[in-house]
Amino acid sequence: MVEWDEFIEPTDDESRWKTFNKMWDTYFSKGVIENNHLRMPLKHAFLGTIIPTCFNFDSVLCSARIPVFTIQNSGTGKSAGMKLIHRALEQMKVPSLYTTKVTDASLTGSFCEPKAGKPPIETIGLLKKYKFIAFDEGSVLLNEGPYNETLQTTLQTVLDDPGQVVRNLKYGEINYPTNTTIVTGSYIIPKMGEIILSRGLFQRFLTVYHHQSEEEIKV
Repeated sequence: MVEWDEFIEPTDDESRWKTFNKMWDTYFSKGVIENNHLRMPLKHAFLGTIIPTCFNFDSVLCSARIPVFTIQNSGTGKSAGMKLIHRALEQMKVPSLYTTKVTDASLTGSFCEPKAGKPPIETIGLLKKYKFIAFDEGSVLLNEGPYNETLQTTLQTVLDDPGQVVRNLKYGEINYPTNTTIVTGSYIIPKMGEIILSRGLFQRFLTVYHHQSEEEIKV
């Protein structure tokens, strides 16, 4: 079993990197079958979550996080890759969540309707609680509709650097910074390429597309 809370034992950077790559390859091979195209993107999403460093790009400080959006046939292993990172982060005591779907309110937080004479109670958003969030139902980011558009708009500011959550609600304002890594994905839908190229949200994701052959699906 790969113990991720021990992978930082080597003292010099080169040995540490070699050790990490060896552990990742072993861990990935055991957890994900026939999805080698996800090996590198998910590794970088994992690294971006655990590395606290910020990089200076043209006087703008950017975090190391790399959000990932995977697109491939339904039932071919997207969720296995997401669970893989989640389990590794849990071993390292990094706040992490794997779920099937999210809502705008669950991500950002909200206010419960106050009882008579009492102030409203804020519910804490997932983006405030977790360093990493993976959810299966990423197709909501591709579809149209008022709810989907609200979620897409929220994620645009969240995935900017620095990430920020801002919501003006009936019972108050929610406003806080976030550095959460998001990994999600979708099955292949019609006009997918056109949708991805036309929406600014997907400029913030490392998008991985792979159409499995019949042989790959059988495996």
